[in-house]
Amino acid sequence: MRTRPILALALLVAQVSVAAAAAEPSVRTATRERSVTLAAAASQPPEYRYVAFPALLDLGGGEIWVAYKAGRSHATDAGAAIEVVRHRLASGETQLIQRLPAPPPKLYQMGEFARYSDGSIGLHVDVQTVGWDSRYYRSGEEVFRWDAARRSFANPVALPPVNGLLYSYPYDFITEGTATWQLVMSFGYHQPGGRWGVDALRYDDRGATWKFARSLTQEFGGITGNEFGFVRHGDGFIIASRAYDRIARLHRTDLEFRLRQQVELTGKYPFVFLRFLKIPAGHYVDGLTPELMDCL
Repeated sequence: MRTRPILALALLVAQVSVAAAAAEPSVRTATRERSVTLAAAASQPPEYRYVAFPALLDLGGGEIWVAYKAGRSHATDAGAAIEVVRHRLASGETQLIQRLPAPPPKLYQMGEFARYSDGSIGLHVDVQTVGWDSRYYRSGEEVFRWDAARRSFANPVALPPVNGLLYSYPYDFITEGTATWQLVMSFGYHQPGGRWGVDALRYDDRGATWKFARSLTQEFGGITGNEFGFVRHGDGFIIASRAYDRIARLHRTDLEFRLRQQVELTGKYPFVFLRFLKIPAGHYVDGLTPELMDCL
């Protein structure tokens, strides 16, 4: 779970030199060139001033969409919404596309964009419900589909159980050709058949039917945790994970998510949480250089 509140969402433009000499360190700090505030807490309605957990979609042509939670607190804030804004890089203009409030006792904790093989857009949301004990519980992933004709998101549709298992916490998505892969978390209190873990799912029909691909928790030796991310690399994937043992790892797999190699980064490098950043010059993980990824 991402736990640090963000009181103002900012778009950061950073530059990382990719020219590597033998004497240069394998970890370098990105230099921030500028930042643009997309949503300031003070300008939000009172019930939507806690803004956090941004996700970004690059539409090309200098336009990006950002989705983020807008509520009252980190959790248990029934009715919390997902807001989606459009930002134009050239002009610096930011516009609210839509605010998607959850019907209480539900709350929308965070969302992740998926761009399907036909170019359509889905916003996959981590839906939680505040229980009788005032604690929050995952109640299943829901998907908002972008309606290009109406220029708005349609009503959410619940992701049905896959092989009898309900999934609730979406991570990253990758689409290539007709295939879309998703990393997502499952929870043991979902009955029947609930279990704790992170799985890879796949579909080939624009999100209509999801198929189980592999349990990453089991494949990676039983590590438990959350905050997984991945990119295509070579003939498979590289997956970044943060486990509950507070160790950050990189895992190299084939296209079926079978493990080929993994390394622990925490200890050697000051990283506990990793997130892939896609940059035209290559793939980075919070500033990790290609040399470190090549160690896999």
